[in-house]
Amino acid sequence: MNRFYIQIVLFILSIFVYANNEALATEPASGEDTKPKLISPYATPEEIYEQKKNLSCHCPNYTHEFEVMDEAIQQLEYHATSKDGYKLCIENSGDGISYYKKKYDDNTDILKINLNIYASHQYDGIVNRIWDPKSPNFFNKGHVK
Repeated sequence: MNRFYIQIVLFILSIFVYANNEALATEPASGEDTKPKLISPYATPEEIYEQKKNLSCHCPNYTHEFEVMDEAIQQLEYHATSKDGYKLCIENSGDGISYYKKKYDDNTDILKINLNIYASHQYDGIVNRIWDPKSPNFFNKGHVK
């Protein structure tokens, strides 16, 4: 009886060895490895630049306008980094948004918004949503003169 079981085990083992050799001897499929395309709902800065490239003007007649914009950028950098004179207006800890207000020349209010992003894995999506000109602007709902 033991001899019969040994013959069955050796027969099954030989079938597995034969099938293994056949599987190793076959050639792999001749398909190309394709990288999966990542689908993002937000446009990249390069795509936004390409969409808005026709709006930029490089005429030498507009040097005064360029100087005014450079001055505006300097003022924006100053007010974005400065903490002098700003008073806390609204603090919404649930959203991570704090609003600060500053009086300038007693007739101009400067509103500063501090947005804290606590979920670092969502940072790129939030920046892309704010950066995209097609997305609704939830910071400025009024009109600017």
